[in-house]
Order: sequence, then C-alpha cells, then structure tokens
Amino acid sequence: MFIAIFEPTMSANQFCSCKGIRTCLICESSVGKPTIYSDRIQSYFYCGQCGNKAWPSTDHQQHNSAHFVSIEGVFLATNDVISEEKELELVHFINECEWKDSQSGRKKQDFGPKINFKKKVCKVGSFKGLPKYSCDVFTHLQVKYPEQLGDFVPVEVCNLEYVPERGSAIDPHLDDIWIWGPRLVTLNLLSGTVLTLSPLSRQSDEQEMEINIEMPARSLLVLFGEARYKWNHGIKRENITSRRIAITWREFTPLFMPGGELFEPTGRQILDDAKNNI
Repeated sequence: MFIAIFEPTMSANQFCSCKGIRTCLICESSVGKPTIYSDRIQSYFYCGQCGNKAWPSTDHQQHNSAHFVSIEGVFLATNDVISEEKELELVHFINECEWKDSQSGRKKQDFGPKINFKKKVCKVGSFKGLPKYSCDVFTHLQVKYPEQLGDFVPVEVCNLEYVPERGSAIDPHLDDIWIWGPRLVTLNLLSGTVLTLSPLSRQSDEQEMEINIEMPARSLLVLFGEARYKWNHGIKRENITSRRIAITWREFTPLFMPGGELFEPTGRQILDDAKNNI
C-alpha cells in the first residue's frame, strides 16, 4: 500500500473541493505531486463463494488453507442484479441532475435531510423526497433480495461519481452511527472497482491488514453487522480505472424511527417526505 502525505495550500483548493489532507490530481498538479511512502499491509480478498472469508489470493481454487480472515456482514450480489439497459437508464436520469464537486476528486448528488454530524442535529432542510428512478430501482432490489432489503426504509440517496482523470477516491471511514442505521446499500454502475475494508482498531503487535471486495459493474453491496461497525471502508485511487457511479441508500437508526426519541417531529416528517418521488 502507498500513503500520500500532502497538505494542499489555499491556492490549490481554489481549483477543487479538497480540504485538509484530502487531495485529488487537480490540486496535486497545481502544487506538485505528494511525497509517496511505502507501507507494508497484508491484503486479503473477500470470496463470497467461501462464506464470509477473505484470502491472500483472488484465485478461488487456492482457497483451501487455514490462512484466511473471517468477515461477517458482507452481502455481495454480482449476477443479474440489473440489466445493462437499466444501468444506462439510471445513468441517464442521474446525469440530468446537477453534479456538485466533492473532496478527493469525486462529484456528488445528495438527496436527504440536512445534517450536522458534529453537533448531532438533523433538520428537514430543503428535502422534499427521493428521485423516482432511485425509488423504482430500490423497489426492484427489495423484491429480488427480500432477506437483505425487505424492511429497509430509505431516507437518503447519495450518488457519487468517480473518474481516473481527477484521481477520485474516498478515504477509509465509518458512516455516522448516530443517524445512519445498520445497513449501507450501494449499487455500482458503469465500471468495476474494489471496496477496501480496514479495521477500526488493532492491537499494537498485530500486522496491519485490509480486506478487498471486488465490485463489478451492476453489482450490489450491503454492509451490515461487523463490516458496518468494526471496519472502515474506502476506495483507493488506483481502483478507479474508468467512470464509476455509485448509488448509496441509507436508513435511519431506531432513534429516528417510531418509538425513538427523535421520531417526533423530525423522524416522522423525513420518513413521510422520503415517500415522495421527485
């Protein structure tokens, strides 16, 4: 693995949306390339055929040793999730909306409530509902994968665009656990990529490690349980080889659901608004 140590100047940020230590090819080229350091990390590769196991090799035929890492909470569907025609239709609808610059070379479209994660404040804001195309495809996914998604109630949709020309990536992170619930659902469009999991914490004498999950185009990934709460997830720059669009749906924690402390009035209104197609 390679780690870039780079702090962009104010002038660099005039050309992109990167802040702090986050960078993209645009700001890096404006002030020079970052210094690259080599870092030894043991990489494992998730194999859905083996039942929640990750191995040092991507070759399934070699997955017969005791040397593997267990990882619970990954559901990956790669066959017949949606058709190529449906994929192109979704991309068409997504492209009709305005893309906004985001950090690390990404562009985004957010449909959901207004949230201040640091202060733990959630407001309806300008939220009026979720895009009809996202509701339609999610209904399709619920019918196809009822065990994983049957009771999932989307309250936010986030579209992210990654392209190699900007050096798009997303740093290892844990989605907020105060407002976002136990499942993260992502539909991967246009090109394949690799989602990398890294432990939230490790013992000082443990070797650093990561688990790579290959996501082909038109694949569906659901993170829950251990993979949701005990592992950071991110996407490295080198794993973006052509344009990629990810649609991610998020659900509320019980705090905002019926019976929860913040259901009235905030949770109720957002849940009602999320039923609207825009």
